[in-house]
Amino acid sequence: MKQRVLHALTAGIAAALLVAGPAVAQQKVKIGFITTLSGPQGVIGEYMKNSVELALDHLGRKMAGLDVEVTYGDDQVKPDVGKQVAEEMLKKQQVDFVAGIIWSNVMLAVAPTVTTPARSWSAPMPARTSSPESSATSCSSPRPGRTTTRPRRWAR
Repeated sequence: MKQRVLHALTAGIAAALLVAGPAVAQQKVKIGFITTLSGPQGVIGEYMKNSVELALDHLGRKMAGLDVEVTYGDDQVKPDVGKQVAEEMLKKQQVDFVAGIIWSNVMLAVAPTVTTPARSWSAPMPARTSSPESSATSCSSPRPGRTTTRPRRWAR
């Protein structure tokens, strides 16, 4: 189970690096990792945080040859707190993308903040890309703009 989470997280971060154009210019990838670190649900967030750290240590704290810097934020399972943390990460820390959100109520509050027209979407929610059009046209999804897709046999 832990290996699946580790592989999925690594694949998601690698996919996000492909659309993180500004990261190449600054020679460092900044990841904003928002998860639940407090309260009873904080156990899940701690496991996720440890998985990210383990993956980065395994990769030598580099991805695609670029140094990786992770900023962690606690959403406290509250949508308004999650949105505030995301805004702070985008403005103050200037992260390249946001990942790690566990709860759908927090995701619904954070998504508009990190997927504005100046930003594009991918598996992790990107914070900055070159243009929304380039990401939308390079997407293999039959329905661009969605963060997940179903197999074609389920498509409506």
